[in-house]
Amino acid sequence: MKNECFTTLHPWAYDLKTVDLKYIINKDQVISICEMAKSFESKVFWLTYFKPQLSCTSDEFVNALREVCEMSLVPEFFE
Repeated sequence: MKNECFTTLHPWAYDLKTVDLKYIINKDQVISICEMAKSFESKVFWLTYFKPQLSCTSDEFVNALREVCEMSLVPEFFE
């Protein structure tokens, strides 16, 4: 496998005794995201803010939506 397929595991950020280190693989989810997102705009929004991950926290989503509204000069839409 190419080294790009593996995620970096920082030993100071985890208790390595509790982590299964067999393989920690970054799976590219872009195809799955593009299949789920209906419009071009939703695909661009998700991939811009959340990269190829299938989920995010509600705080991250709300902050991304607020930023898009501010950049689009429609802050009232967010409010």
